[in-house]
Amino acid sequence: MKSFSVLCAYNISEYALIKNDAGITPFLKVCTDAAAFPNCGKLLILASPDNKEKISSLLKLVNLNPLEYRLTVLNDFKPHTVFSAAYRFAETDTELEHAFFLYADLPCIDLKLTEKLFENHIEYRAEYSFVDGYPEGLAPEILASGLCKILAEVSKDKTCQDFDIERNFIFETIKKDINNYDIETLIAPADLRHLRLRFASDTKRNSLLCSRFSKINSENYSDLILQNTEALFTLPAYYSLELVPQIETASIYKPRIPQEKTLMQKEKALSLIEKIANYSDDAVISLSILGEPSLYPGIEEIIEKILSYPKLSVLIETSGLHWTEAVTKKIQAVVSSSSPRKNSMKSIYWIVCIDAVSSLMYAKIHSLKEDEANIKLKQAVTFTDTLNKIFPDSVFAQIVRMNENEIETEPFYRFWKDLNVNVIIQKFDTFCNVLEDKRVADLSPLDRNPCWHIKRDMYILSDGSVPLCKEDIYRKNILGNAFTDSFDSIRANAFKIYKEHLTCKYGGLCEFCDEYYTYNF
Repeated sequence: MKSFSVLCAYNISEYALIKNDAGITPFLKVCTDAAAFPNCGKLLILASPDNKEKISSLLKLVNLNPLEYRLTVLNDFKPHTVFSAAYRFAETDTELEHAFFLYADLPCIDLKLTEKLFENHIEYRAEYSFVDGYPEGLAPEILASGLCKILAEVSKDKTCQDFDIERNFIFETIKKDINNYDIETLIAPADLRHLRLRFASDTKRNSLLCSRFSKINSENYSDLILQNTEALFTLPAYYSLELVPQIETASIYKPRIPQEKTLMQKEKALSLIEKIANYSDDAVISLSILGEPSLYPGIEEIIEKILSYPKLSVLIETSGLHWTEAVTKKIQAVVSSSSPRKNSMKSIYWIVCIDAVSSLMYAKIHSLKEDEANIKLKQAVTFTDTLNKIFPDSVFAQIVRMNENEIETEPFYRFWKDLNVNVIIQKFDTFCNVLEDKRVADLSPLDRNPCWHIKRDMYILSDGSVPLCKEDIYRKNILGNAFTDSFDSIRANAFKIYKEHLTCKYGGLCEFCDEYYTYNF
């Protein structure tokens, strides 16, 4: 009984191909680990045309003897392509009964955990085995080699061909008919999934994490992480730029604050995008905080600048009432001409804030007369439906769930799902008690965690000021200025607050915040 390993190296990040701060080259480390998997006799490495030469040169630096390996270049990276390559490789040797699947950017693979998973896989005669509850990146997935051919057929389905492959593509394929397969899981003794950790060198952010936790394994992971929570503070993944301060459409869930008329200068916005790309490398950049981005002249130039960096994506949150057809077409042209994102994200995401099904409710939520609400609701609905046809699967209709519109939450969901539009049901935000509490339910966890937004977000106002977070509407906690200060210094100021959260100290705004457990990208 022999096994083989499938290393998915298609378009892996450059951080997997260079030494990290711990002195480890993740690709070389994972090759060595894969060669040591139980009964592993062969290794299949799936590369892309643009990284074939780099991977070939790195393979010369690692001794895989007596393991036989093959480097295969794929023209696309879809589930069908991967499963097909695996089963064709398995057919070269009838003794290859099991396949280990993993990405080629995982420097923290635990061989003991892998061996235990494999023992379970054999003992219970499983077709598919994986670990559950551990931080992502500590173990491969295992398939019976005969299942690769079956999954290659299953993944011919159009729904599998249309989506970009994700790291959980095996499970996503199997779950289409999950009762047809024998599946085994190895459950972690301590479930840390709520920390959303991925020990993979797929981004600059996660590469830092791998360097800081290079000694992590399945036995020490819980203690190591919980004793080093400061090390989880890395780089922002989400930036929100206040291109336009004005809130054009009033809403009962938006605070009434003095509205400055100053737009963010275009030259400074473009320079800021470059600064973000250099600092975080990958990120989602929102073009509003509370203001209406459609009011920004030449917004397509901002979008074009963002998408010129292949690991940056755009988020536009809007009322959907002020977009002209000409501007929408310009944005469509910019997105169409941009290269696919290298981090599996989409180029652009749209959130249209509608919040109602009936014009009467729309009038109530947005402080309008019913006749005006009827016109604007139709306009927002038409815009969203049209937008979804231009940017399929990138558009979200949003309802902020409140006591006032709770009766329309389910009809809202059904209406948009029938139109094949994604739906966001957003919780109500009091902005730290600035607004009257209109929450339908308290969703906060029993145990408070450090704020996700301080840890992963950066909000930049039109004058460059960086408040602590979106809740800081009166600018009482300015961390620095993004135009003039280094991001390191701004993040250092945010880190001071993050450290207070680690010791359960919640002062100022944080004491009254109910957004700390919500998550942006």
